[in-house]
Amino acid sequence: GGGPARELAQAALGLAPALVALGNRDLAAYHGAEHKAIGAYEAGSDDPASATKEHERCGSNLVAPMLVASVAGQLLLERALERPGPLARAAVAALSTGLAVELFAWSERNPERAAARAFHRPGHEIQSLVATKEPTAEQLQVSVAALEEILRVEAEQAPD
Repeated sequence: GGGPARELAQAALGLAPALVALGNRDLAAYHGAEHKAIGAYEAGSDDPASATKEHERCGSNLVAPMLVASVAGQLLLERALERPGPLARAAVAALSTGLAVELFAWSERNPERAAARAFHRPGHEIQSLVATKEPTAEQLQVSVAALEEILRVEAEQAPD
């Protein structure tokens, strides 16, 4: 038992480590630099400073859907079973995560739909307010160098 309050408290506790880590301004700025480098690359631009620090495929976009699906799933489980065990709870958690990921994938394939934009809104706000900060020029250089190295290694490993 415990109901919605307990489920929300447990979900919030699960987010605490990420929020504490992102409270570090440098980490949040490097996260923003990563998004800017990737955004510029995807847009074919040589100017990552002009790209936004929020990105549509950031894991932050999964936070709200996973939270809602997890809380709803656990509450349904408690209604279905008098005393759900850890295996049942783990199964519901896995299904909730899968549902959130599938909704994320659907929203990526259907960006013109209002539901897809609504799906991304909480994640965009999380990125804007907490998860990313504007990077320094040096942080942006590190991010661009990292992306270039990833692309170089991928090109080397690509089948001919």
